[in-house]
Amino acid sequence: MYETKDEILHVYAPMLNPDGTPQMTFEGHIVVKSNGGVKSGTTGVIMGDPVKVNRLQLHHMQNQSATIGGNDFAFVVPVFLDTYQQTGWFPTDHVRVVGGTRLS
Repeated sequence: MYETKDEILHVYAPMLNPDGTPQMTFEGHIVVKSNGGVKSGTTGVIMGDPVKVNRLQLHHMQNQSATIGGNDFAFVVPVFLDTYQQTGWFPTDHVRVVGGTRLS
């Protein structure tokens, strides 16, 4: 994860239905909740494909205006964090890929 050195980045997690599936908006976006934060520079492994979320759910983007109709979205990607040994979801603009291969 990156931004400015020692900056705290928001971590998100999908909201789940009782059956374990992610909650979805009527536009087809995943619903996420804030799950704390990590320091920029934290390392990890990307664990899946990006998913769409409503941009207004992301704290760092709340002061940006949405498009007409409010259907603006951003992508978040699951990252298994080395330090915390847990998966967090991060906006793709906060993730820097430095190497590796795709696992099947």
